[in-house]
Amino acid sequence: MYNKLSILFKMQKQKIIIFFLIILTSCNKKDNIFQLNLDSFLETKQESINDICKLNSLIFYKDFIKIMNENADVKIVEEMAQKILFNQRNYELVEINLDFNQFEKEKNHTFKWGNLNGILSKNIKEESEDFYYSDFYIKYTQLFAQFNKSNNNFTGKIYSYSDRSTCIFPLKKI
Repeated sequence: MYNKLSILFKMQKQKIIIFFLIILTSCNKKDNIFQLNLDSFLETKQESINDICKLNSLIFYKDFIKIMNENADVKIVEEMAQKILFNQRNYELVEINLDFNQFEKEKNHTFKWGNLNGILSKNIKEESEDFYYSDFYIKYTQLFAQFNKSNNNFTGKIYSYSDRSTCIFPLKKI
């Protein structure tokens, strides 16, 4: 009788340990969370007309997304934009959380952009021998996520194209 209880106790203890290990590994899964690499962005020479790249970079800031979500008056949005652009390092950046490791054309790929939800287009846009792009929208701004053709992995770069301008938004893992 004692041996049976001892074996049952050991088995129960192993189940509990396995359960906690599963919880701990799922909680630590932060390998697909990105933010704008502000230093790299500010150092990159952008092919931009009328500072469109700086204006588009506003969607990478929590305060700007928050005020846009509140449908604030245009004057308030403009004031917030000017504050951020005047000193970009004083404002908190949005976290971009991808729910995938590789792009697969057959699947829907979703992500969190701060408190917003997004989905990548299944249609890919070929640009070069090495990369392709999938587009998505954040607050009426069309952006393109860059992927390696060789392995379908996200490169950590987001682009926007408009009015003869090409903007590069390098991201970093956090």
